[in-house]
Amino acid sequence: MAAGAATGGTALVRDRLNAQRHVDLGRAVLAAMPVNIGAADAAVVSSIAVSAQSKVRAGQELARVRTAVAATPGRSAVQVLRAPSDATVVSVLGSVGTTLRAGDPLLTLYDPKKLTFHVDVPVDKLRGLRIGMTVSVRGAGTNRTLVTTLDSVLPLVGTATAASPGDLTIVLRPRDPSRVTTLVPGLPFAATADIDTAAHGTPVLDSA
Repeated sequence: MAAGAATGGTALVRDRLNAQRHVDLGRAVLAAMPVNIGAADAAVVSSIAVSAQSKVRAGQELARVRTAVAATPGRSAVQVLRAPSDATVVSVLGSVGTTLRAGDPLLTLYDPKKLTFHVDVPVDKLRGLRIGMTVSVRGAGTNRTLVTTLDSVLPLVGTATAASPGDLTIVLRPRDPSRVTTLVPGLPFAATADIDTAAHGTPVLDSA
């Protein structure tokens, strides 16, 4: 019985140390960086080859526009808008015949290989976090734990965007981007940081 008690006590200590090692960061949201596609000059949309939620390949034709700038030798008045990378179409902001001003977006895309997780964390909890720290993410859309790296903290410039006063948003980058490419941006997850990792990394608050 004494041996059993000792084993049980060891397990209890180990569980307590493990709990101290992991910090619950709360709700993480899968986020995508929007890529706007439009014409450099004022133009009229002449054709659109894709729709919202279309999967496109790098270089694929998305739309054609006819610019208001007179054609010059070697330059056509018709511009073909192409996907800069493999991507998913989020939205189409016009239709055939729509007039665009210079720089106006016609389509919005995102690159599924560049998805990240955003977590709003209270400043007090941020003090124990470091850039490069391992953070486990688990939740909707997958039955596996996703391993991420604490990549950066988003500075608040101008209008605050964090969930509540006193929070800052940290960015978690998946170690294996291929494991999140099929997930939908906006899905919620739970994030847990391993504070024993990145012991020599830059403190999050020093990087803001």
